[in-house]
Amino acid sequence: GRDDPIKDRIRSGIYYAFARNGISIPFPTQTVVLKETQQAVVDRAAVETLLKRVAIFATLEDAERAELAATARRRLYAAGEAIVRQSEAGNSMFVLVSGEAAVLLAPSNEEVARIGAGGFFGEMSLLTGAPRTATVRTIVDSEVLEITADAFRAFVLANPRAVEHVGAAVARRQAELDQHRSEATVD
Repeated sequence: GRDDPIKDRIRSGIYYAFARNGISIPFPTQTVVLKETQQAVVDRAAVETLLKRVAIFATLEDAERAELAATARRRLYAAGEAIVRQSEAGNSMFVLVSGEAAVLLAPSNEEVARIGAGGFFGEMSLLTGAPRTATVRTIVDSEVLEITADAFRAFVLANPRAVEHVGAAVARRQAELDQHRSEATVD
């Protein structure tokens, strides 16, 4: 009786892992394929528009955002999947394109925040190289943009003023997490 739900979870996990890595599962469908350059322009324009709505990237010039958008990768996650895990090494940050995710603190897995479309996370590990300070798990099927440390490093070297905006966001996030941890300790 429990066979079907288990098979479903396994198949769903495989599907989302394949989707994140650009592997398509062949099955009878009709697919319209744009030429690679047309698709890249459409995707890049959508990514630039999204980055413009993200607080830490909103003050950047259009050319700076375009440069960052060129390096971002789209990733798809199933409901309940962990995007990042607390204490693991982190070398990228994420911007939520669609869906919703919860920020959880170990050891109790207490939810301390919810992130919606346009929200971002992972910037602390990206900048400091420190392990992840929280686990972020999807609430519903979600799509994210991943900005890797190498891409961000190249971007920051070309645009040093961007570090101020991201640095301020990191300081705010760290203060919020420290407050949640101290409140959990008191309880």
